[in-house]
Amino acid sequence: TFWGLGSVLTYMVTELGHMIGWFASDGYKADIANLRSINPQMMNMETWLKKKSAFTTK
Repeated sequence: TFWGLGSVLTYMVTELGHMIGWFASDGYKADIANLRSINPQMMNMETWLKKKSAFTTK
């Protein structure tokens, strides 16, 4: 269902097509190990939610 909508949008909006193509081919290729060596306090999403966010568990 969403595949058809995505095809129509990428055909109609060129920039959106480029963006979706980039996500499919390259995406976010971050070197996490290197980033952690630069910033040892870097957190993943789960750790950030537990330590820094205002969200609470019930």
